Parts: sequence; C-alpha cells; structure tokens
Amino acid sequence: MHFSKPIFLVVITVVMLSSCTKDRKDPEIIIHNPENHSEHVMGTSVEVDATFKDDQNLSWYKVYIGEEDGTLTPDFPYQLEENISDKSFDFSVSITVPTGIESVYYLHFELKDAEEKTATTKLMLHFIE
Repeated sequence: MHFSKPIFLVVITVVMLSSCTKDRKDPEIIIHNPENHSEHVMGTSVEVDATFKDDQNLSWYKVYIGEEDGTLTPDFPYQLEENISDKSFDFSVSITVPTGIESVYYLHFELKDAEEKTATTKLMLHFIE
C-alpha cells in the first residue's frame, strides 16, 4: 500500500497532536503543611502549604475548613476558591484559628483540571486552648 506524502503527513500530525494533548492523569494535591492530626492552639494561625499539579492544565481549587463530611461550620468560617491555569500551582495561606471552637475540624482540598478531572483530600486538625 502506498500513501501520498501530503496524506501521510496529515495522518502523522493528527496522531501526534491527539497523543500530546490527551489528559492521562488526575490532578494531584501534595500537602506540605500542616500534617494530618496536627495540634494547633486556638487564637493562633495554621500555616497551610500545598502544591497542585496536573499533566495538562489545572482549572480550579477550593480549600476550606469544615466537618469531616465537608459541611461548612459558622464557628470556623474559612473558605477560599480560585480559578488557575498552570500545570503546577503553589498554594500558601495563613488561617487564623478562632477561639472557643470545637477541638476537631477538617481541612479540605478540592482540585479540578481543565478536563474536569478532580482530586480531593482532607486532613484532621486538632485544636486546644
């Protein structure tokens, strides 16, 4: 079988473009700080550092404090969400811990890439007076 040169180049180009742009992996959340089950003093701050990654492009993240099931709580109102558009994003924030709160809350992370693939994780945080 013999292909003409222009058709062969078109076929090769289409194959290369489709393989290069395919989103093969789910986005990834790498938490540097705080550690799961870490203890924090009420009235101080929790330093949160994480890296969000994807093999193509990220599109959105949300970080918040809540119950284990993700329910937000009025006594510890923290939520941040933003659109992003890089393959990697370094997240860093200082969250002020209210006084007079319960002793356990969860720090939730949600991440979405440009292909609508998602990643979620959470950490249990302990609070003392």
